[in-house]
Order: sequence, then structure tokens, then C-alpha cells
Amino acid sequence: VALSRVVVALAMVVQGPGTQLAGATFALALGLYARTCYRTPAGGDSAEFVVVAALFPRALAHPPGYPLLTALSALAVSLAPDAEQAAFAANLLSAVLGACTAAVVQLAASELLALASPSAPRFRGLAAGLAAALWAAHPTVWLYSLQAEVFALNNFLVSLLIWLFLLLLRPEAPRLPLACAGALTIGLALCNQHTSVLFSAPLVLGVLVIDGLGKRSLWNAKSFLALVLCGLVGLLPYAYLPFAQRRPHLFTWPSEAGTLSGFFDTVLRKDYGTLQLQATQRWERLLLKDSGFDSITDVDAARAQNLTSVSSGSPSASLDAWGRRLLANGRHFVASCTPWDASPTHALLVGPGACLGVLWGLWACYWSCCRPRRRFSHVGGSIADGDCSSSAEKLDGCNEAPVLASAAIVTLWLALVTYLLVMCSLANFESVDGVMGGVMERFWMQPLLVLALLQALGVQKLLEVIVPKGIVGWLLLEPLAGAAAVAAVAGAVWHLWEAMDHSEDTVVADFYGCALRAMPANATLLVKGDTPTNVLRYWQAVRGLRPDVLLLAAPLLSPRLRDLVRDAVHEEYGVHLPRGGALKYFLSGNASEGGLVGYSAAARASSPQVGGALRPKRPLVLWGHYGSLGPRSSAAWPLPGFGLWPVLGPARLVLTDGTAAKLDGLIWAQRQLQQLGRCPTRLRSAVARSGGWTRLAEHSWEKHVASSYWSTAENFVVHGIQSAVGGLSTSQTATGVTDDASLRAAAALGDRLIRLAPEVSPNLARTLGLAHHMQNDTEKWLHLWGTYVSAPVPQQEANMQSRLRRVVCDELRKQAASALALRVVRAAPALPGVCAAV
Repeated sequence: VALSRVVVALAMVVQGPGTQLAGATFALALGLYARTCYRTPAGGDSAEFVVVAALFPRALAHPPGYPLLTALSALAVSLAPDAEQAAFAANLLSAVLGACTAAVVQLAASELLALASPSAPRFRGLAAGLAAALWAAHPTVWLYSLQAEVFALNNFLVSLLIWLFLLLLRPEAPRLPLACAGALTIGLALCNQHTSVLFSAPLVLGVLVIDGLGKRSLWNAKSFLALVLCGLVGLLPYAYLPFAQRRPHLFTWPSEAGTLSGFFDTVLRKDYGTLQLQATQRWERLLLKDSGFDSITDVDAARAQNLTSVSSGSPSASLDAWGRRLLANGRHFVASCTPWDASPTHALLVGPGACLGVLWGLWACYWSCCRPRRRFSHVGGSIADGDCSSSAEKLDGCNEAPVLASAAIVTLWLALVTYLLVMCSLANFESVDGVMGGVMERFWMQPLLVLALLQALGVQKLLEVIVPKGIVGWLLLEPLAGAAAVAAVAGAVWHLWEAMDHSEDTVVADFYGCALRAMPANATLLVKGDTPTNVLRYWQAVRGLRPDVLLLAAPLLSPRLRDLVRDAVHEEYGVHLPRGGALKYFLSGNASEGGLVGYSAAARASSPQVGGALRPKRPLVLWGHYGSLGPRSSAAWPLPGFGLWPVLGPARLVLTDGTAAKLDGLIWAQRQLQQLGRCPTRLRSAVARSGGWTRLAEHSWEKHVASSYWSTAENFVVHGIQSAVGGLSTSQTATGVTDDASLRAAAALGDRLIRLAPEVSPNLARTLGLAHHMQNDTEKWLHLWGTYVSAPVPQQEANMQSRLRRVVCDELRKQAASALALRVVRAAPALPGVCAAV
């Protein structure tokens, strides 16, 4: 009954200003998003939501579980005609939600403008439509309306909440049903993303204050109970969490949601830190140390020392650190909301328009509080001078538009400031550059909703001032203003089209699909990192690729998470997850000569005896940044008796020392590059379809994955060169390859990669330069090392760069008058300045 009353109330109030344009806004936005939508999973968490939707109801996403989005995505995936279209269906769900958000922004802007100027509807539709269109075409909003992510749903629910708040300010609005709808929306929003509470709390406070000054229809026990019940109904999707853990799939997030404490830990994101964006440093370091994946490097120690000094230092030091974080994130927010480089139209209209809206709001506050009152009569539509004595008269009897509009603007600004202060304080990224900058941008869409509404208000007031009334304004200037608004939106869409058209962007899916195809038969793949874990799971669980490969996420070796799947993994695959948790215990419990002991699910089904002595060997592949394990000869090497050999992807095959001694490192690298050569045709064509390497934004997952592809090729070349100079293999003589021949072959691999790769890492330039130096090819090593010593390098390369700088500069002085020196300087223009400083 309560729900039916809410629906009837919404149907009554929805027939207001801007409703006619909302349908058109939805249709245009949906067409734009559907045309440019991803057809395969994007990076980040996009593939995870496709996987948990396909495995519904046996899988959870990462905390807090996102049950509402999981259920909606499962419905969308179930409507897909085949598994190949599952990701597209989940991505289209975000497109629909993004289009709904644009329509709600249109309605909310119209509602705010009606409060601000109830008797002057001029340019109301134009300003609201422009705000909704620029919101829909904002590069960050556009991007996250094209992929299966939580942000399109969050934008829709928060915009719906803001619209309901503005509807409540209507004098004739049925406040209790609308407030119940708002409470239900808050509950649903909290089932999707916790940051919505930073808007919900100020809006609830604003509603209670405004209602308390007016009719006080919500200030009673019956209304309070109804609101609480509606909020609890909105939280009901969280009941899915313990249900999904009854028969969890191997690819579920290893949560203890089946217990009461584990349920609240999951909902509150205790592992990440409530309202924080990534795992806390303490939890991350304990997990790595316990799992034995990475030694604690000097960089980690410096970070830990810095965090310790900040947390345990003086209050002034902590305040200074908080201020620096607040300032850095605030600058990032301004740059993201007004992206001059990406979209000048948004930079010119959103920021200045919102500022004009704020100025009008300040004037409205002054006018309503400090000037003689002007009474507006809704019945007669006339404005008369008068005075309002009581607070109730001010908000209900007098119906003063500036009072209501200023109350709305103050509340929205309170929500905006609250969100920015909390997010800028708790956003625990060490840097907002690169991929992390793209991650941070997603959380600025919620405050961008407020800026869109203020922009609509500012544009309307500006047009009312500069466009006169009368025949000239009506026949000439008003159509001209409408044409200018259409041209601005069309220009923004045209300017962003190439960057936002992801309909043929398959870089992420292609790379991980190719890598999974190249894995050894019956391999156990131990994966680190969200994107590789999620996309590899997508290929296996949704597309059915390589079911013989056992995918294990690295956190499963942590004792707190391992016990949830230990028995299932051992029964299904014969792989033992030891209680010790560390990687060395994992290897000692499963390794034998040539690989891990275990069996595939198919082998287990065909032969009941495979659990005994007939178990075949499963190669172990480590996927992730295991370079911090240190050099093989190090005394701290955590894998005694084993070595890491590169395979396709940023992955390493674990081989026993006895097995590795029988292999030739150069031949291994050549074979791996041949395997890589079967993938790059698809990968490079995907990059080309996406606009090429230079078009890929630095903070995009596509650029990150494409870089992984080229770094994989570099790893093979470096591996081959190290083998050729005797660093890896002792079998050159047995294979009939001489040292000189192997060195030339390895250098040829590097020269070919130099011609193909869009960028070259310092590691490749240094190693390939060494190979040419050993062959006495002066021009090539001088060119490579000249580039190496002229470019910025990581801190761990500083000593080596300093040593090679003197070698390069001495040789360059010897060749000063030669054509060789001119060619080298032409290739590395900064080299003369570097040598002059030596």
C-alpha cells in the first residue's frame, strides 16, 4: 500500500516543467551510448561484474558485494543471445542507466529553475536541456556509461535522490510519499556504492530542516517509522551476500559473508577501509608478507616509514599531510570537471555556468533574508509586496521562490562540500597520475551532478539578462540562443567522438585472451592484479576458453581467505593450498620435477584414480609483478631450487633448476616471441581500431594493457640476451649454437622490437646496448646507451645510468668530428647537454 502511494505521488508531481524534454534526452543519450558502447569487457572491474552476473547466484563481487548491480547485470546477461554477447549486454545496462541519469538531470534542473523563477519560464527548457546534454557528453560520464561498472547505477540513484529532494520543495507536493521514495532510493544507493551517503546525509538534513520550518508533516513517529522501513527495504539486496556463499564458485570474491561478523566486514569494506578507494597499506603489506609473493623493497619500506611518521608524528605534520592530500585531490577534481584538453566546451560552460548559479544563489539568500519580502501567489500568478512574519508562512504561506531556491542551493552546496572534503581526505591514492588518475576521476561524477544543476541555473539567469523581451528577442535572439546551445553540445560530442567510441575497442579482451590461449596445457595460473584476474576469469567462466587451466587469485594464499576454497581446489584439481600460506610452501607442497602435481577436472572425471599416483604434472605460472622477488642469485631468494622463465603476458613459468638447465634460454625466447606473434595481429589491429597508440589516454586501461604487451615482448628479448651472454643457460654447446651466433640472434630480436615498439623501456635500451657493445657495433650501442643516459629512469637505475653516462660521453668526444656522432646526437638531442654536465 505504501509503495502504491509512492507511485501515485510520483505520477502526480512528475507532470511538471521539463517532463516533455526528458524523454527526448533519454532517447538521444541512449542512442549515443549504445553506438559507442564496449562490445567486450573494459579494464578495471568491468570484467568482474560480467563474471559474477554470469555465475549468479554463486559469486560475489569485491566488497561490499554490489548485490543490486549483480542482480541487474545477471538479468541483462540472461537476455544475451549467446556467451559472446554477455559482456555487451552487461555494458548496455550501464548505457541504459546513463541515459536514465541524463533524463533525471533534465527533470531536476527544470525543477530547480521552476523554484528559482516560478513566474518566468523563459529559457527554462533550454538551460535544463543544455545541462543534461553536457552532463551526458562529459568524457568521464560518457566513458562509464559504456561499460559494466557501478558508477552508472550510482549516478542514476543519486540524481534520482536529488530530483526527489527538489520535488519535496514544491508547496503542494505530498511530502511523506516523496520522502518514502527518497528513503527507498537511499537504501538502494547504499547497496551499490557507499559514497552516496555523503550526498544522502546533507539532503536528509535539508529536508528535515525545511519541513520543520514549514508544515512539519515528517516530524512525527508515524512518518519516521515509514521512512525507516522504506530505507530498510532498500537495503534488502544485501541479503544476497550470505545466500551466494552457500555454494560459492571458485571465481567468487572470498568473503566470509555467511557469518554475521563476516557479513558486516564485507558490507563495510573492512579490508579496503570504509570509504577508502584501495586496500589500506597495513592490510596490503600483511597480505603480501604472509603470502610470500614480494619481498618488502626499499620503496615499500620508505612508504611505510613515511606513513608511520605521518601517523605518529606531531599534529601539525598530520595536518600538513592532510592539507597536501586535500589540495592535490581538489586540483584533480577541478581539472576533471572542466577538462580543457579533452573538451573545451565543458571547460567553458560547466565551470563558469556553475559559478553564475552560485552567485545567483548567494543573491537569493540575501534577497530572501535581508530585503523586504515579495509575496508570490501561485493562484493568481502575480507578485505583490508584503511581509511574512513566521517561519511557517515564509515557506508555506508566502511561497517565496527565492527562499525555496536558496534553501535548495544551500542544501546542494552542503552536499557538494561534504562530499569533496570527505573524499579528498579519504582518497588514499599516493598519486593521481596515470591509471590511478583515471580511477579517481570516476568519483568526481557524483559532485558533477550538483555542478550541472547550478550550471543550468547560471545559464538561465545569464540568458534572461542578455536576451531582451519583446519581438526582437522572441523572433531572433531566443532561436539564436537555442541554436548556439545545440551547436555547443554537437561540438562537444564531435570533439570527443574519436576518444569515446569504444565500439571496436577490444584491446583488453584480446590481450588476455591471447595470453590465456598460450598458457601451457593443464597449467596452474597464479594471478596478481584486478584487471588480469577479472578478464582471465571472463574468458574462462563466460567464454569457456581453456578450462584445463586452473586460475587462482593470489589472495587465496592468504590464510584468512584460503580456507574458503582449499578443499574444493584440492578435490577438483589435486592442487594443495598449504596452511602456511607462503608461496614457497605452496611450491613445496605441490612441486615435482617439471611442474606442479595435480590434475585437470576432465582427467578427474575420466579416471577415478588420478587422485593417487597417476596424477599428471601441472606447470605453475605466476602472473603479475614478481620482479621484486629479486635476482635469482640473491641469498634472499624465496624460491630455493626454482627459477622464473618468461611466458606470454607479464607472467613467469616456475621451473625447477634441473628442468631449467635442460633448456636453452635464447631458443625459449624465440619460441615465446613466435607465440606472441600470433596474438599481436589481433592486438595491434585492436589498438589501430581504437585510434592508435597515441590516442590511448595515459590513464586508460587500454594504454596500460597495450604497454603490458610491449613490455612482455621486451622481457623475452632481455631473457634471450641474458641467455646469450651466459646468464641463464648452459646448453648452447649441446644445441649447436655458438656464443657469437646466439648473441647476434638475441641482438637481432632486440633490433626488430626497437623498430616495432612505440616506446622503449630503459631496461631494454641498457640490455640491448650491452649486446651491441659486446659485438663492437659502436653506432648501435652508442645510440641505445645515449638514449638511456638522456632519459629519466627509475631510482634503481640511477647508479647504472651514471656509470654508462661516462662511457657514452667519453666515446662521443672521441667521435666528435664524425658523421656517426652527428647521427647519434640527432637521435638523442639531449645527449650533448648531458655530456656537458659530466
